[in-house]
Order: sequence, then C-alpha cells, then structure tokens
Amino acid sequence: MAAIEAQGLEKRDYFRVQTQLPLRAQVISAGERSRLEREIYAGETGDLGDVDPQLAAWMDRLEVKLDRILEILGEDRQELRPSEVHDVVISGSGISWVTQDPVAHDATLLLEFELPGPPAQRVRCLGVVVRTIPRDDGSEVACGFSAIREEDRESIIRHCLDVERFALRSRSTARDDA
Repeated sequence: MAAIEAQGLEKRDYFRVQTQLPLRAQVISAGERSRLEREIYAGETGDLGDVDPQLAAWMDRLEVKLDRILEILGEDRQELRPSEVHDVVISGSGISWVTQDPVAHDATLLLEFELPGPPAQRVRCLGVVVRTIPRDDGSEVACGFSAIREEDRESIIRHCLDVERFALRSRSTARDDA
C-alpha cells in the first residue's frame, strides 16, 4: 500500500473526464434538502417493497417517461440554455466547474445537467461542495454527489467512458495520419 502511495497513484472510486455539459447549480437550504432527496429517490426501485424486480424496473421507466412529459407540459419548466454550457470534470462521484457565483464550502447544491445521447438524459441530483479554488475567471467548485439515483450515476459513468473512447479513437486516428 505504501508503495502505491509513494508512486503517486490516484485512489478514486470512479473514472473522470473533462467535457462540456449544460449545467445549472442552485444553493439549497437544509429544509429543501430533505424534500429534494425524497424527490430524487422517489423513483428508485428499492422503495417498492415486495414488488417483482422486473415490474419495478418497468414502473421506474414509465415514471421517468411521465415525469418527462409533465416537465414538457409544465409552465414553470426552465430549460438548460446553451449559454449555461460549462467545461466540467465529471465522474460517477461528483462534478467540478468554474462559476462566477460565490459558493461556500460545505454548501448543498441542487444540480441539474444534461448528458448527451440519443435520447439526451437529464440528471437532477444533490451535491455537497467539497472544494472551492479562487481563479482569475471565477471560482472552481467541486461537488461530491450526495443524493443521486443509481440509474443517473450509471448514465454518468457510461458518458465518461464514451468521452474517453472518443478521445482514444481521435488520438489513434491522428497517429495513423501522421
């Protein structure tokens, strides 16, 4: 173990990549936190007790589709605008980006972002600020996910692998062309 630490190898739970995503972050209060956690985890199949796992998975997919329809029809829906696209570093355990808005260490944020793909997947989760670093262009904020559906975490991991796969193919093609 000491040999690994001496070599400077990272010990992370998830692979991380740098990419661009539409992102919105909002500081929330402690009271809002428990309500939002319940909303986020409401679709988890573990809350369905003795229901057949296949039926629970089908119900979960149906709920996601119904939520999407309600979001589209809702009057208060706030789209993630292209102007809100940020350079981010993301993994299955958290996300970091540069912001102009001051954010306190240990603050809880409601995070909403969209993963590309057919179809694009909107992720809504809670994050706790674990690091802020002042920069000339704002502050780099790093959040660890504190409430996230496992389905969303798996989608983030798939996105990270897709980004890395694309980068590797690009490098291989560039070498072949040289």
